[in-house]
Amino acid sequence: MATIVNKNLVSNRLQMVLNAGTDVNGNAVTVSRSISYVNPEATAENLMACAEALDALCDNTVTSVYNVQKNLLQKVESEEGGN
Repeated sequence: MATIVNKNLVSNRLQMVLNAGTDVNGNAVTVSRSISYVNPEATAENLMACAEALDALCDNTVTSVYNVQKNLLQKVESEEGGN
């Protein structure tokens, strides 16, 4: 028997990392903000356009943009056909 694995999208979110300045030692400080329940059909261009629009509304500058997807993997046993 061969093992087949199904991959099912559970959640999809847009995460932005923003520059929040520096700490007392001069190290960069960042914060992240996430938007959940993002349409899984949204393209990378759509997500970047959204992040850029939100960046214009923020006091801090967006330094990184991520599309974070969580998938459930499930094993499905299947019989290999033969006779």
